[in-house]
Parts: sequence; structure tokens; C-alpha cells
Amino acid sequence: LQTVSDRAFQGCTKVTSVDMGSGVTPLGQACFAYLSSLENVTIGPSVQTIKNDVFYGCSKLKSVTFSPSVQTVGSYVFHYCDALNAVHITDLEAWCNIAFYTGGCYTNPLEKAHNLYLNGQLVTDLVIPDTITKIHACAFQACTSIKSVTIPDSVTEIEQYAFWHAFGLESIVIPSSVTTMGGGIFDSCSALQHYYCFKGTRGDTYWGTAATKYFVGDMNGDKEFTAVDFSALVNASLEAPDNLSAAEKPLADYNLDGTVDALDCRLVKLLSQGKDLPT
Repeated sequence: LQTVSDRAFQGCTKVTSVDMGSGVTPLGQACFAYLSSLENVTIGPSVQTIKNDVFYGCSKLKSVTFSPSVQTVGSYVFHYCDALNAVHITDLEAWCNIAFYTGGCYTNPLEKAHNLYLNGQLVTDLVIPDTITKIHACAFQACTSIKSVTIPDSVTEIEQYAFWHAFGLESIVIPSSVTTMGGGIFDSCSALQHYYCFKGTRGDTYWGTAATKYFVGDMNGDKEFTAVDFSALVNASLEAPDNLSAAEKPLADYNLDGTVDALDCRLVKLLSQGKDLPT
């Protein structure tokens, strides 16, 4: 079996699980719609396209597992899947690269499930892989399990609605490499309090959030880079980097390498002296 045709199993009320083997590439429109007893789905390792309405009306569906092969997902795929509470993935890079249809609703299962699991672990502190250059539209929409997001400097674009309705999101770091940001990225992210960015970058000029804005490296919060910031960073890196609070660590880690050290101090010192940073 290489193709599941349109409406192939629509209305099969006794099916409780679907586990697709290798070889199946597209899932036809509404092919598993209205399976009223369906609870678990595993997308096969060869599936690249999930067309519109595939799981429409599967009211008891609780869990869906995506394979890294999935590239595009149509509209209303998970409409009326109100019992859905878990999305499982094994490859975060592949998930970031899925093209979810943005012209309709319920294309991303997270809009219903809210909880994303990576290799069996609930994702709370999301670290985007440094192989990613673009976070696609709707990638983490309504993912309320996420509390913080760290984006590497490989990313240059964040598309529309990427974190829309992520009600649990509290902090995010936007690197200076990001030059393009779509609309509605942080709409309804009501818990977002700490928005870290680099002064003068696209992250700085983006007005899509009401969260407090913090400039990375600005240790005293006066929106300027001075010797005071350099001194505070030196103290933090040399004396007690482990004692930095969760809110202070993104401020101090200027090169976004996950540690607060002498290189961060050097970069902030150059800023405080009005000098260009090394490329």
C-alpha cells in the first residue's frame, strides 16, 4: 500500500488505532475522517503529505505521533478532535520544517493537544536546533507546555503565528540573526513576561508582544551599554555564574552559547566602548 486514497476509511467506527507502515506517502483527503472510536495514530515513516480533513471528526483521538518524513499538512486535519492531548515527535528539526496550511484552522494538532513530546519527554524549555534557518508558520501554535524558547543564530526568519496562543510561554530570546518576523507570532501569549532581543535588530523593532523587552547584555536595564554592564557581567561570569537567576542568564549570555564567560564580557565591553563587534 503506497497511497491511502480520499475517504478510504471514512466512518469506520470500530477502528481504535492506526499505525502506518513504510511505503505510504500521501494521506488522501478525509481518509480517516469520522472514525469515532479512534484513539491513537502513528504517522508512517514515508508519509510526506497529509491532505485536508484526514482525521476530521475523530472525537476520541487522544494521541498522534508524527514521523520526520512529514513535510506538509492541510487544513482542518484535526477539526473536532477534542480529546487530543498529546503530540509525539522524534525529530525537532523535522517538526520545525513542516509547512502547516495557514489558510484554515486545526492544521497543527497542537491547536487541540497543547502538549508536545520529544522522544517521550514533555517539551517545556524549547531549544531550537542550530540546523534550523526558519521557524515555519504555526509550528508551535497553542503549545501551552512550552515555558521558554531559545533560538540559535542560525535562524533568520520566524513566520506568522509560530507561537500563537502558546499560553504557557514565559520567556524567549530572539537572536540578532533574525531579520524577518511574520505577523501574530506571539498573539495571546498571555504569560510572556521576558522578551530578550538585541538592540537595533528586527527583534527590537518587532511590536507583536506586550511583554517587557530586555536587551541582551544590558545588565542594569537602562537600555544602554556602559561600563556598569561590563562590570556586572564580569562579576557574574567570574564569581557566581551559577547564581544568576533565570531572568538574568539570557541577559548575560551575549553570544548565546549557553554559558556566561569571558567572551561575553569582552563583547559587552566592546559595546560599552562604542566599538564594532567581531564577526
